[in-house]
Amino acid sequence: MYLNDNPTDLIEGHSYPPHRYYSNFIKQEYYDLLLEFFPPDELFKDEEPETRKNGQRPHWRRFMCIGDLTGSEVLRSYLIELNQLPLIWRNFARYMLEGDEYKKFICDTLKIKNCSLRLDFHRTCQGRDASPHLDSLGKYGSQLFYFLPKRWKEYYGGNTILYTGLKKDIMNPEPRDFKHKKVFENRGNSSFIFKNTREAWHGVNLVRCPKAMHRQILNVVILKCAE
Repeated sequence: MYLNDNPTDLIEGHSYPPHRYYSNFIKQEYYDLLLEFFPPDELFKDEEPETRKNGQRPHWRRFMCIGDLTGSEVLRSYLIELNQLPLIWRNFARYMLEGDEYKKFICDTLKIKNCSLRLDFHRTCQGRDASPHLDSLGKYGSQLFYFLPKRWKEYYGGNTILYTGLKKDIMNPEPRDFKHKKVFENRGNSSFIFKNTREAWHGVNLVRCPKAMHRQILNVVILKCAE
């Protein structure tokens, strides 16, 4: 219903760690409404700026979530009710969490039999980034949907980055500690999906937008469950 039948895949051939990057993933008329009515800031909370495990730098952003909290009870204070969302987002969230079409896409893309989902909403302001990190192995992967203000410029940064070729045996690396990186530019109505592995290092480069703007994304967290 909400998704294009044939979104443009901007990655040719195989990739490692397994990932795809799409443009025009959501039907444009729905994307425009979802962008216009992106959940208001008062629903978000500042994430606690605690150091991440393994000594990684904290990720500063405003955050909220809906859905399965299995293995993530620490997020309970950020959980909101579906009826708190604007109507278009309420319907979209139901489609993602409860329908068969989107889950089939996820399972086919990541080659898994079943999963449960959580919707994480991020708003990141000027001067913030996300250092290279690995996700919990309780996740099959994630799909990011970019809901950027229409006046967003390429040089505002906040791009998703995949890192490969870790040069040191450490768990709290900085970007300079990798041999290679692949940058996925922020684009309105684009989407990045990747499979979680022990080598799927990723992060976000510095956000340089004006103070009145935020990098806005929906992160669909794809969780392991009984198959």
